[in-house]
Amino acid sequence: MKRTKPQVAALPHDAPDIPESTPESLLPEKPEGYSRLVLNRKPGESLVINCNGVQMTVALVQINNKHARVAIVAPKDVHILRSELKEGEYGR
Repeated sequence: MKRTKPQVAALPHDAPDIPESTPESLLPEKPEGYSRLVLNRKPGESLVINCNGVQMTVALVQINNKHARVAIVAPKDVHILRSELKEGEYGR
């Protein structure tokens, strides 16, 4: 079996915005100077984020009805908060 190189998705800052079919209300806020990337993932698939040498993996674990279960693997010193929690209220 021939091995193929994995596809890598990168979004440079000058890339076009998200396709029209994605409702804007479902997307996180995009501050000035930031880019967004919207991906389709199936259960068991993941994506890797490398930020200044810090590598994090986000995996889609399970989908039930309208809920998705996501697993995040990151170094212990990386703060991971749900967006509805403000960092100051969470004890940081």
